[in-house]
Amino acid sequence: MKNQGFSLIELLIVLMIMGILGAIAIPNMTKHMEQSHKTADNVSAILLVEGMMQGVLEGHKIRQTGSGYEKITDMGVIFAKNGEKISLTNYIPHLPSPKEKEYVYFSYRYTSSGALYIGKVHKDGSNVQVYPAVQ
Repeated sequence: MKNQGFSLIELLIVLMIMGILGAIAIPNMTKHMEQSHKTADNVSAILLVEGMMQGVLEGHKIRQTGSGYEKITDMGVIFAKNGEKISLTNYIPHLPSPKEKEYVYFSYRYTSSGALYIGKVHKDGSNVQVYPAVQ
């Protein structure tokens, strides 16, 4: 009668090959995921800008922030001519949150000259400008 099955050596060789492939694939996958999260944050920043600009096109104003960044919230970013707060979700489906690790929310800076900047805030409170994109 013939023994069927794999020998211990064959199983060890297969496990070694799988380990080598895993050692190569996992760091590459992690790097790719980090890059995709950065790209998703850039797309979210563009979505926020387009929502704010749509409000401006309808005759509303974006609240000026001066020299610092302020948290983007549903209410308090866009104001009607009469001073009434307009919901940002009227222009975008929902407020996005950063996908990249260690970032907690998006912020904006709107100057008197009409320049609009979008950033994301790190857990330590530091801000990274996302739009316009900074390399």
